[in-house]
Amino acid sequence: LSNTPLSLDVDTWMHETREGLRHISAAYADHRALFTSTYENGYFKGLVAWDTAAAYFAGAAGAGVYDGLWTGVDFAQVLQARLGAEKVPFFFTHSGALYSITNDAITDPDGSRIESRVVTRSLGFGDMTTLKELRYAELWVSELYHEVDIDIYFRPHGSTSWYPMGSRHLHAPTSVPGRRERLRISFDKHGQFCDPATKSSPGVAPMFQFAIEWKGHMMIERFRVGVLPRNEAPPDTCDAETAPPAAGGQVIEELDDFAYHVEGH
Repeated sequence: LSNTPLSLDVDTWMHETREGLRHISAAYADHRALFTSTYENGYFKGLVAWDTAAAYFAGAAGAGVYDGLWTGVDFAQVLQARLGAEKVPFFFTHSGALYSITNDAITDPDGSRIESRVVTRSLGFGDMTTLKELRYAELWVSELYHEVDIDIYFRPHGSTSWYPMGSRHLHAPTSVPGRRERLRISFDKHGQFCDPATKSSPGVAPMFQFAIEWKGHMMIERFRVGVLPRNEAPPDTCDAETAPPAAGGQVIEELDDFAYHVEGH
């Protein structure tokens, strides 16, 4: 028998200092358990969310799932209280502001578009050893409102750098709320950086990991990636010093989990 920890996804943010452990708070609302995380200079930089309703998804019993790291303000404390007939969580910030949760918000309290990110696990496409050539990524989105900017990044399994795959700007007319879109972003193997660690194209690897960032209001319904097997061909070699700049952006050494911040807080 084995007892696999369910917290591996959040392990990065759970190593609090002794001082931070004294101030941790938690609340439960809307089928989510929320915990303050990453203590620094008298406040917490984020909330770890655990979706307990996942235990009943599609009628199948199962464990709850990690539901993201919530950031944007400097959290001082989270607590649960009654608002009318409902129990809702309230968030006190380091600056003294008070927030709660709403399912109807299109923007942040300061009027700016909400920023979000989804990072996949490493995908082997049924085979974790055969080399694959990355070809394209497809994204089905819905609930589009006004302006939405989308950036997709990828990295070969084991790489520490993220490479830009492509960007899209979507505009939903105000007369068509909740608009749906299907996007395809092709991989430009001639415009990508060279992986300095392997001296090969980052678009050829046994496994790939993807990050989807967007600014605005939308829902991701489906994400699909197309690859071609490279059973016989060796990896494409390249020169990291002379490789052309990547189309659509720059290489990112690390995605900052706490870069997003609501202005004024």
